[in-house]
Amino acid sequence: EAPCTPDPAPSVSGVSISISQTGTLTATGCTSGLVQWYDVAEGGTSIGSGASFTSQALLANTTYYATCTLNCESSRTAATITVNSGDCVSNKTLGPDIADNISTGNHLIETSDEISAVNKLTGGTITYSAGNKVELNPGFTAGEGAVFIAEIGGCN
Repeated sequence: EAPCTPDPAPSVSGVSISISQTGTLTATGCTSGLVQWYDVAEGGTSIGSGASFTSQALLANTTYYATCTLNCESSRTAATITVNSGDCVSNKTLGPDIADNISTGNHLIETSDEISAVNKLTGGTITYSAGNKVELNPGFTAGEGAVFIAEIGGCN
């Protein structure tokens, strides 16, 4: 059997959203195949299919990857949903509501002073960077599938 030649990768442009909003990415150039969406650059399981993909509500910049498959899956095209947080906020509270929970992707949440968290992290790579204090309160969890980093640094 002859080796399969990968299909051409789709084109995807990133979008900008406000904090805690969803973002929609659209892939073009995959005219005969099926677009698959991923939250990792290699491996992993598809998190959606079709020309458009809408993220969960995002707190930080998150990169997604699209492929085109007719015969053999193409290479992955990266596209980032940029979260415009406006000016650097001094304090951020991440509550127990679903919008503050993180299950996938790479997230950087930063403040000039303090982050207070009671949210749940079940997947992805999450960094909390505060100018003075990162406070993890009862109810906060970083599950087995999450990479969690807390640091003093923050934004200005």
